[in-house]
Amino acid sequence: LAWFAGDFATAARHEEEALSIAREVGDKHVMAYAGLTLGTARIGQGESEAAHSLFAESLGVFRELGDVWGEALVLFTQGSAAYYRGDLATARTQLEESVQRFQAQEDVLYASMALSALQGLVSTKGDQEQTRSLYQQSLPLMQQARNPGRIGLFQINMGDLYQQYGEEQMALASYREGLRLWQEMRPAVEQQLGIVRGLAGLAEIAASQ
Repeated sequence: LAWFAGDFATAARHEEEALSIAREVGDKHVMAYAGLTLGTARIGQGESEAAHSLFAESLGVFRELGDVWGEALVLFTQGSAAYYRGDLATARTQLEESVQRFQAQEDVLYASMALSALQGLVSTKGDQEQTRSLYQQSLPLMQQARNPGRIGLFQINMGDLYQQYGEEQMALASYREGLRLWQEMRPAVEQQLGIVRGLAGLAEIAASQ
């Protein structure tokens, strides 16, 4: 809860305790997950080196246990962290590896999320063709996962990209589909933010015309 509230100091303190207990009792699965969560808290605190060490330790434990899904989750987290610090080559490698592992585990939701992260990375390089290709790969997976909230946000993100590339009709279609999905869901803060973003995108296109 502290992590989701943005209170990374409290989250880190709890995860440190969980990691310490897991090491004492020798529960390697809990060690790996606690280390991964502590690493994400360290990222939130701006302690990237500490996070890197924790991620590496968690990845090693998951591999030792033969836990492919856990390994994929660490690679996805590492790739996302590398992307935000500007190391795009490392981010791409780790995200691609996470996609392969999630797909091997038939986890369509996380595979689609990793593909979406890759799509964001590729789009920053201005590679429109590959961005479209990744979009075409990830959307069917999201639809299989039956998570309308993520599909809606994904469509709104695509609207932003299409608008960036000057493809207003595609942007309009993506914004409208994203809004439709968000509005069908029960109101919540995150959903309302998604609706605001979608409406802002539509308004910007309207203003330009």
